[in-house]
Amino acid sequence: MGDVFLLGMAGAFLGLAGVLFTLFAGSILGAIGGIAFALTGGAPPPPEAEIPEAIAAVTGAGSAVAEDVPLLRTAVPFGAFIAIAAIVFALFQPKLVGWYLAR
Repeated sequence: MGDVFLLGMAGAFLGLAGVLFTLFAGSILGAIGGIAFALTGGAPPPPEAEIPEAIAAVTGAGSAVAEDVPLLRTAVPFGAFIAIAAIVFALFQPKLVGWYLAR
């Protein structure tokens, strides 16, 4: 629900036009970033700590097999892209509105 609260904050500060732009531009940025993140392999796996043999024998911790995550199942946080789109709208609002209405 963090994305909903972030869009609510954008609406409070930027208005309805700001929310619509933020949602649209954030979705485009998120799609581009998500595809780039997935194609590059995502984040590197966390380093594995040494587990003593006695603990590994009891818990079976050393027997876990890492699964490859499919491309469409890669998790990418969306809040950062919403924030970038809101900042772009806040900084360039007059130019964006003038460009859009001039067409």
